[in-house]
Amino acid sequence: MPQNDAVVVICTYNEADNIGGILAELSALNYSTILVDSNSPDGTADIAADVERVEVLRSPNYGIAHAYYWAFERALWYGVENGINYIVQMDAGWSHDPILIRPMLNLAKECNADLIIGSRFLHPHGWPSYRTSISLMAAWLMRRRGVPVRDATSGFRVWRRKTLHEAFMRPHRARGFAFQLELLWSAHRAGAVIAEYPIPYRLTNSSFRWGMVAESLQIYGGLR
Repeated sequence: MPQNDAVVVICTYNEADNIGGILAELSALNYSTILVDSNSPDGTADIAADVERVEVLRSPNYGIAHAYYWAFERALWYGVENGINYIVQMDAGWSHDPILIRPMLNLAKECNADLIIGSRFLHPHGWPSYRTSISLMAAWLMRRRGVPVRDATSGFRVWRRKTLHEAFMRPHRARGFAFQLELLWSAHRAGAVIAEYPIPYRLTNSSFRWGMVAESLQIYGGLR
């Protein structure tokens, strides 16, 4: 599998301190990146636009789900246009290490998996306990629905393009980070083969809000 058999998707807001370095590393690893920036006042989009192999889309700040849906839509077309079979979803703040994309892609090939989740709970971590408990509870709730995962909220994922398209075409209601649960559920409902790869997690600039928990519970209750 050549390195360029994947395109990376990143969504940003105020990541000027991190984005140049992470995009440069992705470019050095021969990955192209589609970045959606939600009108960051710190100039994140301008920094990203100067890095090779990066396509920058500028969006009003309508929330993280809107940014990712737009990024996924562009990545799906990019994949079709360039014969790319995998779409990598990752964060911008160095909480996800670009060097792990290759073993995650290799696992997808070896397992013939449609979705690889970078799981924080197959590896030691140092989160505050309430954050760990919330994420573990989300995974437990998804397993009760038959989704075989240890980490349901990780934002480090490798999607087979066809699977992401099938998941993306289902109706979605989330505006915040609960979109991770919705897409995971949609992939499961589409019959996706899902596997996990252990990753460390470096909690950096946390954007956690308790409202995310409320939305996630609402979304979970409406999964069909």
